[in-house]
Amino acid sequence: MIPGKRWGRELEGMEGKIDWDRSKAIYVAHLIYLNSNQRDDREKLREELIRELEEVRNPRTGEKVIKRVYRKEEIYFGQYLEEAPDLVIEPTDGYVIRHALGSDVVFDFDFRDMWKATHEQEGIFVAYGSDIREGKEVKRAKIVDLAPTILHVMGVPLPKDVDGRVLREIFKDKSDPAERLIQYQEGVEEKKKELRAGEEEERVIKDRLRSLGYLG
Repeated sequence: MIPGKRWGRELEGMEGKIDWDRSKAIYVAHLIYLNSNQRDDREKLREELIRELEEVRNPRTGEKVIKRVYRKEEIYFGQYLEEAPDLVIEPTDGYVIRHALGSDVVFDFDFRDMWKATHEQEGIFVAYGSDIREGKEVKRAKIVDLAPTILHVMGVPLPKDVDGRVLREIFKDKSDPAERLIQYQEGVEEKKKELRAGEEEERVIKDRLRSLGYLG
């Protein structure tokens, strides 16, 4: 496995030593992309990587280093699912996965002692303001709920295809954001379709004017 090309500093002086075409998997910061167009080969390789990664153990303690390796369909969804990484690695608590290239060291215990924090699946959500309910514990909030909630507070219509929901439970009773209806507008894909339709209409008009001799 190797880190992706975008990690420029990691790859300085290494480009000529990497055969991208023959690389089976490309690793980029906890994410693995499989470098094959054959579905059967991809699935076999994916299962092999999951099995082997989840069995990596700390040579000092014997504990597993990888908590879990997720398949793309376990995390992502939507029309762009195929562009998502094939695997997502979640390290065991207390471990950090580095994306260094060319190092002979597999376990760097000195680096582990230096690291103060890393990503967590569960985050913290805090809201404050005159319309916010005091002492309300918000349960089952997701990161995709932030954008819809912020847009609603600001009085901006939500795109129809937005992910997430407005966290209405955080608002005080009879406050403006609690009483106001959630407004929607055309989503990104609808806007793209409108732009393409407008461009096509403009092209047809120009072609017609050109055929009548009004345009050179």
